[in-house]
Amino acid sequence: PSATAWVMPVCWRAVTARASLRYALGDLAGAEELATGALHLVADLHPGMAQRVVGGLVFAIRREQGRLAEFAGSGVDLGVLTALVPAGAPIPVGVG
Repeated sequence: PSATAWVMPVCWRAVTARASLRYALGDLAGAEELATGALHLVADLHPGMAQRVVGGLVFAIRREQGRLAEFAGSGVDLGVLTALVPAGAPIPVGVG
């Protein structure tokens, strides 16, 4: 591997951490923008992992916004999250 092969995954982790912090601070739009915007940094290296990490964060954001229906037919692999929260299930505010 090249000397810079580690750069993209490290940058992606940093941006994902920033997105998670924005989510925790309540900046849901900013968190989603960072998370989805950083997907290209790691998608070629680990597409499944990247999709699950970003998908999980976006899932949490959209759940808080009442926008879970947007995942229907999106092709995003949410893995176990789909089993934990059935489509259309009401989620109490503050749970999660």
